[in-house]
Amino acid sequence: MKKSLKIYTDFDGTISINDVSDSLFSKFGRNGWHQPIDDWKAGLISSKECFSRCCEMTVVTEGQFNEFADQQQIDPYF
Repeated sequence: MKKSLKIYTDFDGTISINDVSDSLFSKFGRNGWHQPIDDWKAGLISSKECFSRCCEMTVVTEGQFNEFADQQQIDPYF
């Protein structure tokens, strides 16, 4: 029997209990990872640019990412 994989993407806390991207960047982001967020809030960059910069500043192995993802809680009402 073939396994199926479903991937859900949550940018604003609709699916998960916590803000997953903030948690990921906070845990694995290099110093200054929050600067793109400050720039976005100030209207200096787009949300796409903000997210791209934050991702570029994040250093995580596949194993660390998988462990992190497994720890995220889905909102029971989703």
